[in-house]
Amino acid sequence: MVEKIDLQAEKAEEVNPGIHIESLEKHPELKELLDKVDFDTLRDILKEIADRSGVNTERLNFIDPKRIYHLQSQLKLQAAYSGKRRAIFINNVEIDDAADKFGFSRELGLVHALCHEEVHATSKNECRSISRENKLIEEVTIGYLAHRTTWAEPINIKEKEEIFYSLFNEGVTEKLAQEVFAEYLRRTGGAGSEAAKQILKTYKENPAAASKYWEASALVDFLVEKISEKCALEKQRVWQAFVEGMYKGGALEDEEVKNGFDEIIGSGMLKKISTAKLSDIQVWMELLG
Repeated sequence: MVEKIDLQAEKAEEVNPGIHIESLEKHPELKELLDKVDFDTLRDILKEIADRSGVNTERLNFIDPKRIYHLQSQLKLQAAYSGKRRAIFINNVEIDDAADKFGFSRELGLVHALCHEEVHATSKNECRSISRENKLIEEVTIGYLAHRTTWAEPINIKEKEEIFYSLFNEGVTEKLAQEVFAEYLRRTGGAGSEAAKQILKTYKENPAAASKYWEASALVDFLVEKISEKCALEKQRVWQAFVEGMYKGGALEDEEVKNGFDEIIGSGMLKKISTAKLSDIQVWMELLG
């Protein structure tokens, strides 16, 4: 989940309606869980993915525990990443509730949430502000996501907010996070444990337990399948191209790429995907067959 969070995370603040953040010192139960996570292994896995995607990994935006904060949210978020703050926010109450409901380990539930947010963090991240005709335009790019907000100066009133490719970005992020999670379990020696088997079984049989974006991930799988069939390419090659696009950025703004998508999945479909809602996904998959 990508969340726009603007205020200082070191203090307890109402950031957006229903969102409240605090330092880990006030939440020792979450800090204790984070202490069990092998961040070095998680960093290595993501660094290898970025390297395969042709990205310079020396300045990889991996979020270490010092930039992780407690999140309380009425929006039922397990976690969120802020591109402007370069920080991750964890709602351990929601993670605990999911663990209790589906019978898996809280620690692994936390690791899974971290995998998703660290993929956001290590993908293409850009934040810039442009002043133009008494307006301030803020542009935030995270992977495929483009978030543009226009403010009237000097009174700082939001005039316009535009978000593009949010759902597609979450779908690619969640699919990749599942791979990162499985590799983390393998490298830390936990892949064969009962706890690992239980959480992987839960996510396979009930993908909604893994992420609110499981349908978006299913759409990405569908697109990989369609492109693979029509272009006579291996599915893994198509999937890797999606991952590279998320790490390098700008792929879906390229006219050649847009035209290629239109030829493969139908005229205008990429534009529709750019502003898609969850309710659109099943209809499209049925139409595209």
